[in-house]
Amino acid sequence: GIQRIRLNDWHETGTPYRVAEIEPMPTINEDAEASAVLAQRAIGLARNLVNSGAHAPSSQALEEIEAIEDPEPLADLIAYHLIRDPARRQELLGINELGERLRYVINQLINVGPSLP
Repeated sequence: GIQRIRLNDWHETGTPYRVAEIEPMPTINEDAEASAVLAQRAIGLARNLVNSGAHAPSSQALEEIEAIEDPEPLADLIAYHLIRDPARRQELLGINELGERLRYVINQLINVGPSLP
């Protein structure tokens, strides 16, 4: 979980371990101020879901979410706790631009939130 990567290929090595060919996927933050605003919006939506008690994990999850100051891992942590659909979480992992990633999380919390198990 240190850096996003793209798996390009797997190589057989003749040993019990496979070796992956990877490519770094650095996060692009084109507008840090906008990302900070989006992060606060995402935290607010996460808080509402957790406090509703109907579709969210424990209050400890909210404490973890609210303790994150960097918007980049925040998007991933919210997705981990509140976006249950693996396909949607996988799609999120492929988004390099932070503002777009946070907007995706916000959209999921607004539109998918009420139907979370």
